[in-house]
Amino acid sequence: MNLKNIKTMANNSGQGSVFLIFAFIAIAVFFSAMNHSFLSFANFSDILMRVAVIAPIAIGIMFCLTVRGIDLSSGTVVGITGIVLANSIKMGNSLPAGILVMLLLGLIIGLIDAVLIAKLNMNPFVATLAIMFVGSSFEKVITKGGLPVYLYNDKSGIMDIYRGHIAGIPFPIVILFFLVLITYLIHEKTVIGRRLRASGESIKGAANAGINVRFYYGLAYVLSAVLSAVSGLIIASQVQSGQPLVGQSYLWDAIGAAYLSTTMSRARRPNVPGTVFGTLFLSMINNGLTIMGLPFYWKTFFNGLIILFVLLTSAVNRALAGKADKL
Repeated sequence: MNLKNIKTMANNSGQGSVFLIFAFIAIAVFFSAMNHSFLSFANFSDILMRVAVIAPIAIGIMFCLTVRGIDLSSGTVVGITGIVLANSIKMGNSLPAGILVMLLLGLIIGLIDAVLIAKLNMNPFVATLAIMFVGSSFEKVITKGGLPVYLYNDKSGIMDIYRGHIAGIPFPIVILFFLVLITYLIHEKTVIGRRLRASGESIKGAANAGINVRFYYGLAYVLSAVLSAVSGLIIASQVQSGQPLVGQSYLWDAIGAAYLSTTMSRARRPNVPGTVFGTLFLSMINNGLTIMGLPFYWKTFFNGLIILFVLLTSAVNRALAGKADKL
């Protein structure tokens, strides 16, 4: 294979990225033409705040995709940690103590996923689906059938997490910035990230290189659960309550965003910047459709089209790269 063919493969693998950016711009222009308020500062802030809620979940799922897995329990983690936080505060505990408890719960759920998948060799889809069902039922049990745990008159300061600002920047955006920075460094610049990618690319090759594949498979699910708990914190602050099953409404956007990240990489692998862009893309579509007054089911319809686009783009890129490799 000569240099020309290598360049051809690189260009082919980048086509999805170019098309996705073009689609992003085209959809933004369409929504702004349909409603001039779409490009307002207030509306753009709303989109970014939605990104701040979904992106931690999506980045967690991205870690699971890196090891060729999937985490369907993320939505359950969001809901159940938010409920536990609200109950902890209602019991008189301080906000930091409640946050610590919810993060520990996220860690525990992540460890359960890790044991099922990495230790017991269960299929990731089946294992996390089972945890999703069990967790969803548990959410209803601890809320007496699904009643929200309200914190409207609370003095702990939980509302300040979503409504607070640092130098004029909403606090959720600040949290998102540091999460993106830290997870990017972990995924792209550390031994942990390299071993996660190696474990996902070739189990046998990684094992032969001395990597504890089971450990890194499990680590991906622990990271996913803890990051989902962060989203649970932001949502609980936003709605001033612990809401049963609230995480399920964000799960599919998060999965779609994580998959979209593969089109932003020449190697077609999951990555943090692409996941954040995917979250922004899907959040923009959700926001634009809301402004247009379309029913909620159209939002899921268009999100489904986006995910289908990702799969088709990936398949076409692989086919083109395969042809270039044979030349």
